[in-house]
Amino acid sequence: MPWHFLNLLPEPQGQGAFRATLVNVNGSSGIISVAEPSSMIVGDGVSGSVTISNRDTTGHVIADAVQFLPTDVPARNPQSTIRNPQSTEARDAVNRLETELKALRKNAPPAAPLVMAVTEQAKPEDCALFIRGNVHNPGKPVPRGFIAVLQHGAPPPAFSDRASGRRELAAWLTGPDHPLTARVMVNRIWHHLFGAGIVRTPDNFGRLGQRPTHPELLDWLAARFVEGGWSAPGGWSIKQMHRRIMLSSAYQMSTAHNARASQLDPENRLLWRMNRRRLEA
Repeated sequence: MPWHFLNLLPEPQGQGAFRATLVNVNGSSGIISVAEPSSMIVGDGVSGSVTISNRDTTGHVIADAVQFLPTDVPARNPQSTIRNPQSTEARDAVNRLETELKALRKNAPPAAPLVMAVTEQAKPEDCALFIRGNVHNPGKPVPRGFIAVLQHGAPPPAFSDRASGRRELAAWLTGPDHPLTARVMVNRIWHHLFGAGIVRTPDNFGRLGQRPTHPELLDWLAARFVEGGWSAPGGWSIKQMHRRIMLSSAYQMSTAHNARASQLDPENRLLWRMNRRRLEA
């Protein structure tokens, strides 16, 4: 039988008889009975019980509460509510704590900023090749490795079976002997400063891209860019590369027009003047 709440009276002093009364009883058709004994003695460690039965009924019986009233006290209205002082104090304490919690949340310091990070799995695994890009149709696992077309015949970097290979990939991409990383970065810096890169297709260094107008200059700048590695001052430093290019005579040229040079090199690929550019507002 489910109990929703139980109204209790303060524990009586001494020993006395109590009468049990059902409050808000709902049930199916039939007679809802309270089994014997209908009264019990409470006090001096003596206790009793009240049994609610659905005998002679056709379904369930639900009693919201049971009132225990002394036999010498007139019976109250079963629908009336008996307030427990202890329940009132507990409710007041909860309300007070909720008010304090709201005040603390209102005056709480701002949350600490969060950043995204990557961590290694305890046991790295090879990913499966999803057929036609469908994640619900995985094919055979593909061993971890590097792009073969970018290796230029050199053996791929080796990595442990207990590692994902991300760290080894980063070291391979930023190695001083890598033919593309430094050149691509230097070309993008040049493109930003001059309006056009030494390779005028900064996103394509392959066969379909344009060839560099000054290949020796691109190689020299790339070598200076990686000079000393990551730990040395100026190594892989974008700021130092900006300084090196902007202090050059090519960057400090005038935008003045030259009729003969314009006839020989109308697109200014040979850098005979500085390109006129709009300033960003």
